[in-house]
Amino acid sequence: MRVHGAGGGQGGGGPDLRVSGQGLTKLADDLDDMQDYLNQQVKRMDSIVDRIEAGWGARRRRRIASSTGRRPRTPYASAKS
Repeated sequence: MRVHGAGGGQGGGGPDLRVSGQGLTKLADDLDDMQDYLNQQVKRMDSIVDRIEAGWGARRRRRIASSTGRRPRTPYASAKS
């Protein structure tokens, strides 16, 4: 199989990629694997950011409570407290 290159933005016809059907399938599989890996890493980083943000929010609530002498309110505090 022969895939013609786009010339890398040079306006010319860059090098051709000559790869077998089996090689192209492996390349596609490798790209799928990389996409799965990157998706896992994004989820992991999202989780880390969520934990950091939660920690900052808890510290901020404690700091406000200590400066006002009041108990910190949590999202689960009832309306009666």
